[in-house]
Amino acid sequence: MEQQTQTNKLLTSIQGSFNMLGMAQVASWVGSEARAEMPAIVTSGEDVTIAPQILQGAEKAVLVVRDSEGELVARVDLPLDATSYEWEPLDAAGEPLPDGTYDLSVENSAEGEETVVTGVELYARVVEVQGLGDQIVLLMEGDRRILADNVTAIRG
Repeated sequence: MEQQTQTNKLLTSIQGSFNMLGMAQVASWVGSEARAEMPAIVTSGEDVTIAPQILQGAEKAVLVVRDSEGELVARVDLPLDATSYEWEPLDAAGEPLPDGTYDLSVENSAEGEETVVTGVELYARVVEVQGLGDQIVLLMEGDRRILADNVTAIRG
């Protein structure tokens, strides 16, 4: 029993060391832009560059926009080959959306197939790196939080 306790303490210590190593490596991202699925921030009606995840074989892809309350505010048809898209933040009536945070997703559909919802990635500046238990969390500009494991790209 004593041996098991010592082994558990050693494993916990090793895990903490690995987490600190990962934290130190990810800390270099502060000030850079990270790409991941996260809410979009609309400011002064400026376009937002997004990377919609459109499934191969989809016959139709629709950007679904929900406000911070989860209310549907817009649906926008996307080009099927869009890997990057300039989203103009307008509501269903074509009016500019108010400043705020919006959740984006893509509905992928094909005739005779069930609609599949996928995510939308975008870039945002990394403000801080935090360790929460065994996870590394990035605080992004606009008070958004994402897991470091979910980052797909980093740029200057």
